[in-house]
Amino acid sequence: SLFTGIKYEVGRFSTNYSTTNSATTNIVNNIISLGSNISSNCAIYGIYELQWDDVTTNIYHNTININGTSPSGSTQKTYCVFKTLQTTNSVTANNLNGTRNIRNNIFNNTRSISGGASNTIHYSLQLISNATTVDYNNHYVSSTGSGNFRAVLGTTDYTDIASWRTALTTSRENNSSNVDPQFAHAASSNAIDYDKDAPLNCPKEVAAPTDYFGASRASTAQMGAIEIQAALPVSLINFNVHCEHTKVDISWVTASEYNSNYFNV
Repeated sequence: SLFTGIKYEVGRFSTNYSTTNSATTNIVNNIISLGSNISSNCAIYGIYELQWDDVTTNIYHNTININGTSPSGSTQKTYCVFKTLQTTNSVTANNLNGTRNIRNNIFNNTRSISGGASNTIHYSLQLISNATTVDYNNHYVSSTGSGNFRAVLGTTDYTDIASWRTALTTSRENNSSNVDPQFAHAASSNAIDYDKDAPLNCPKEVAAPTDYFGASRASTAQMGAIEIQAALPVSLINFNVHCEHTKVDISWVTASEYNSNYFNV
């Protein structure tokens, strides 16, 4: 069976497609968490793209988490992002590459297999061919051993980020990282629990000026869908204290408040 967070087709069936292949798909600020309650022999995809033509896809500032445990002997693979081509006889793909911009995402795949079976079936990213721009992403696949990295380009597996960068050719993923994002609670259905403790900085993306909660991103932004870092659920703009005769007057302004109840001063 197949379980997918977002599945989409790009190309001639897109609403903004024309004969000049001008379709552009933007996938921005999603938080996808799958697998915690799935123990069957099931393929899991965070984002699954079926490409028909030479078109543009922008995947920016998404947080994709796959966890849980597959049954012993499972042959099904899991991917944070998976890209494939439509190759039916009735439809011929115009171009195998297209334009792919995959930036500022957190790919976290911690799914394991019970019974100590092979642990090489979980991936952060699968690409058919070199993407136009793949950078400032965090790949973390904990089931792969000490390297904590596994991705696919074409039909070749890569188990360390250095060889992955080489395979993508120079200037791609040079600024990407390979660390545990340290989510507050990676199996949660609460969005704020997918903020992270790990400092995962990236440039601000023009196509994603605000985060999942609508908070503005700084010029040096955070990877993933959430801009704030896990220290506090409240983002302060200013905090002022001054003496008013024999009393102290305190005032403050917040830019955002997530899952906060009250202030204790």
